[in-house]
Amino acid sequence: MLRGADQLAAYASSPTVLRQFCAACGSSLFWSRNAGQYADWISIALGTLDTPFVPTRDTHLHLDAAAPWHLPSTLSNEIDSLKRKLNA
Repeated sequence: MLRGADQLAAYASSPTVLRQFCAACGSSLFWSRNAGQYADWISIALGTLDTPFVPTRDTHLHLDAAAPWHLPSTLSNEIDSLKRKLNA
């Protein structure tokens, strides 16, 4: 953060998730988990960035509920694997 750290507020939206937001305008800024998968990640609302974002770590979630007409072609192996697991 470049400025406004004094306006940062937080609340626990569940027992394992902390959400941080701007207390002045209410904009969602960050969220993180303190347990389970991705507990070491801090998620940043991408709309808050003013420079190009190039992820170094990412993952695809909820592929079993993905719209069939909007699947990135790079996910075909992950989707096929998931379908095999669901049909097993």
